Amino acid sequence: MESVYTTIWVGRVVRRALTVKVLDESPKAMKFVVADNAKCTFWVPKKALKFVDEQYDMAPWVMNEYLVNLFNRYANFYKA
Repeated sequence: MESVYTTIWVGRVVRRALTVKVLDESPKAMKFVVADNAKCTFWVPKKALKFVDEQYDMAPWVMNEYLVNLFNRYANFYKA
């Protein structure tokens, strides 16, 4: 059974929660796929991730235009 995780991006006002699966892992990065769209994959450096309570918290500096678009389209939004 595949493990499903939530990747959290914490902004100044809003927390964004994106449901993902881990596809691959290298010594320096992890590859995720968006649970709602198997075509949307992305790599994140391990130094930008913190695993807490069955979820990955992402550092804000890792966000690029592609990731911002993924979060805007597929993530749930909560007040921080």
